[in-house]
Amino acid sequence: MELNDTARATLNSFGISPTQWAQQHFGTDEWHGDACGCTDDRCIGHHHDRPDDCGCLTVLLTAAAAELQAAVDAREAELAHAPRRPFSASFEGWTPDPEDLEQWPNSVRVEVVEGYDSTFTGEVTDDDLNHADYGETRQLVEIDTNYKPTRDGQHPVRLTRGDAARLAATVLGAIGDTFTSRHLGSLRAGEAVDLMLALETVATTLQRVRFSALADLAEELEPADADEDTTGPDLAEAAESGEVPVSKPIPALAAPAGERGEQESPAADGDEAEGEPELTVEQQFADALGAVFGKDVRAIARSDAYGALKYKVLARCEDTGETPRQVLDTISADDRAFISRANDPAALLASRVDER
Repeated sequence: MELNDTARATLNSFGISPTQWAQQHFGTDEWHGDACGCTDDRCIGHHHDRPDDCGCLTVLLTAAAAELQAAVDAREAELAHAPRRPFSASFEGWTPDPEDLEQWPNSVRVEVVEGYDSTFTGEVTDDDLNHADYGETRQLVEIDTNYKPTRDGQHPVRLTRGDAARLAATVLGAIGDTFTSRHLGSLRAGEAVDLMLALETVATTLQRVRFSALADLAEELEPADADEDTTGPDLAEAAESGEVPVSKPIPALAAPAGERGEQESPAADGDEAEGEPELTVEQQFADALGAVFGKDVRAIARSDAYGALKYKVLARCEDTGETPRQVLDTISADDRAFISRANDPAALLASRVDER
């Protein structure tokens, strides 16, 4: 039996095709129910009169949608409470001849591991349990080398967060020393592009880690009874009064390339701009997030979609000449208020940033 036009329109309103409806109930592309969409082929004459539309289909679809949503909610709740897998990455070393087994390169593996301080003798409070390190437990960065990343080395190195960050800075300094000092010569164009792309990843990761650390610091320093509303509509008024930091304009994005030469230099206004370094676009983005979202910055920075949010905001800045603060200010107060309850705050914000 064929579904009638009313049934097809009802199915379409729920985003379900006639074939999917038939497959769900009968396991085949052919519909074996009534023409009105009810799974009972005796529906007409029993559930309703022939001239009337069937009410069964809407009820069945509503129930199916509710069941699907319940399954999605249950899965999201399960994922929200499931522990995330520790960070792990590996890189294979350089070799002049990958085919030569005598010159087989070692691999370096970097991952987060849990260490234990056997000298700890204090008590663990409820507040301690809110921190990454508590009691004898320590979260550490382990660096190991071997001929393949899946095989543990004999002498891995475990570093605290601070030492790991200092090691990262040292590695960056060593990278620079391969071509910026000792008169070694310059990079070729392709080498420079490859390095710049890698450094962009470094900048994004650094910004994300910095956000999280600053948010934790702000939360620790904030009085326990503080109950400020940073998502209200009065943010613009606060910014004008100087209470909220506002991102500086981006001179390079303020006008098309052909018009920039006609604009006044930032230093032309006198002593106000003298000696004041311009913020990078990434720094403006960081300031804007803190100004607009306040306490929710940590959750945003830790979201899986943080990189996508940053990309969309900066892409719009480049297209329109707006500052990151101006872009984020276009997000509605309702969306800002919902941030603390969103499964992925950055994904929600990214979906609200229009590409103009």
